Amino acid sequence: MQAFKGIRAAHCLAVATLALGLLAPVAHGQDWPQRSVRIVIPGPPGGASDVPARMLAQTMGEYLKQTVVVDNRPGAGGLIAAREAANAKPDGYTLLLSVGSAITISTGTMPEMARTVKKLEPLGMLAYTPLAIAVNDASPLRNLEQLVQASREKPDTIVLANPGVNTLAHLTTELIIDRGDAPLRAIAFNSFSAELVAVKSGDAAAMIDGIGPILAQAGTNGLRILALSSPDHPPGLEQYPLIRDVVPDTFSTGWFGIFAPTGVPAPVLEKLSAALDAAKQDEKLAAALKKLGMYVREDTPASFADYVQEETALWHGQLTKLGMAKTGEASASASQATANSKK
Repeated sequence: MQAFKGIRAAHCLAVATLALGLLAPVAHGQDWPQRSVRIVIPGPPGGASDVPARMLAQTMGEYLKQTVVVDNRPGAGGLIAAREAANAKPDGYTLLLSVGSAITISTGTMPEMARTVKKLEPLGMLAYTPLAIAVNDASPLRNLEQLVQASREKPDTIVLANPGVNTLAHLTTELIIDRGDAPLRAIAFNSFSAELVAVKSGDAAAMIDGIGPILAQAGTNGLRILALSSPDHPPGLEQYPLIRDVVPDTFSTGWFGIFAPTGVPAPVLEKLSAALDAAKQDEKLAAALKKLGMYVREDTPASFADYVQEETALWHGQLTKLGMAKTGEASASASQATANSKK
């Protein structure tokens, strides 16, 4: 009888130990966060990624009732920041806010970025920003159809300025050339200011860049917008035509997305996703982002992962067509990211 009691006691202890082990991840999720959360970004203080990151950090912090800090890690085309986040402990206390091109384009030109992205898990998009094609207000070109027609009449001479080789603006131009039978001449001017000078001086017929800086130069400042690159109209920009109205199935947007190191416990990911969703529903945050030409977009970790995969395949294919791809890992990176998010 005594032996039976001993066996029974040992069995109860084993069951209790197993139960505690099974419940540990749940308890971890319930207790999280117990300290500050860090958002690593690829830009310097005050840069393009810094401003939305700090807005997000404040709003997410209010939801989580915990401090959320921004960690600036600029350099190497976003690789330094991505590597910092990817190699962090997967406990939910380190996130990456990345520009979309670092994830979907740089993975096709930088082998190390492709390897790093495999270790990141998509959480959600914060906001998107369309590109805009604009001309000097004094230009005789009144719409995108006329720009395309001018390129057909004078192939490879009508310059559409972009801010740099392998940027989203450059690759979107190449899509327009391919899909619109529009033999434009894509020239990289390496900065917005250089593009602007080229358009105003007549060295370029038009320019393509982010809607934010172009809107700031539109109207009395000398630029006129011909078309937006987004698949539909962002709120407040309904007056502008879309590229896809002239060149079918051609659209693109820049975006800022949140990623976590692969392996974060599911309950913690759920809390992070809920915090991001709450932030995107905050009217003050949405209004502040809109002033910068950024527009919040609702999604889920799974739908965002699918979007990243589709975008990576599109831009990697374009890089390959242009002979600029330096790795075959981009599509694999996106597929891995999708698999990670659906585990």
